[in-house]
Amino acid sequence: MPSIRQSAHVFAPQDRTVRELRHFLAAQGLTEVVNWSFGGRDNERRSEAAREDEMVLLQNPLSENYGGMRTSLLPSLYGTAAYNQKRGARTIAVFEIGPVYHAVEGQSLSREPVHLALLLGGVTAENWALRERPFDFYDIKGYLQRIGDFFHRELLLDALDSRAFQPGQGAAVKLRKTGLGQLGKTAPTVARDFDLPENTYVLEIDLEPLLAAPMPPAQFEDIPLYPASLRDLAVIMDRDLPAEQVLKSVKSAGGSFLKKVNIFDVYRGKPLPPDKKSIALSLVFQSPERTLTDTDTQKALDRIIAVLTRECGVELR
Repeated sequence: MPSIRQSAHVFAPQDRTVRELRHFLAAQGLTEVVNWSFGGRDNERRSEAAREDEMVLLQNPLSENYGGMRTSLLPSLYGTAAYNQKRGARTIAVFEIGPVYHAVEGQSLSREPVHLALLLGGVTAENWALRERPFDFYDIKGYLQRIGDFFHRELLLDALDSRAFQPGQGAAVKLRKTGLGQLGKTAPTVARDFDLPENTYVLEIDLEPLLAAPMPPAQFEDIPLYPASLRDLAVIMDRDLPAEQVLKSVKSAGGSFLKKVNIFDVYRGKPLPPDKKSIALSLVFQSPERTLTDTDTQKALDRIIAVLTRECGVELR
């Protein structure tokens, strides 16, 4: 037999990125599922997140439940979650990557963008370091941030009013000004219709804008030689003001010395008025060239407070 030299697999750039994304999400503790690309009008309508009016209908479907091509990954993920919950699964953390199909008026071919969907339901997995607890909004938001880190992009959240999610528990996902999708806690009607755990959180985004732009190369910087200066800041603001807007204002006003800002506490209740809330921020200031003085740090902090007062109407707590 003649010897054959085996060549390495060659993937298109987007296919390679999707393949790496699958491995990345699996490494984050999620299980990949692969559902059929078919969907039914009833499930699409009950999910409140699909576009039933854009469904591509099949002339010879397998059954009424598979009468067309799916316009969203969520209905089939809901079915996966319900199936596993009924069989005793307490922790459901799954994802799917695949095409969805949207009919285009006046055209014979549908639009087929690649979507990513995540579903968290039940309780977190218990281990030696962490006790189990119900999934919450910050779990699904954390996965979104990790996806943004994978693509080296900042994915933003914006207010969203959708019947697919509980009031105040849903958000639109954006890349700069481009809408990518949505995330949130499923509405009680959706959870009831699909027999889902009460605390089910989902995320679905269109990967096409993220895949279209080349991923920037990894950047490295020297380990800091000079110590950081830490400050905490607590402010009172309107209850409905998104924390994302506060973080954006802080970052724009912090200057080159501000290296990191995080929200570590949110408080609602007495003695604050019902329409107010308090958030506490941790700020890290650092210079690569010298040790910052108290005056340097205070100037940056005063500038941040002035911008927050002007742009967000906050008060110091």
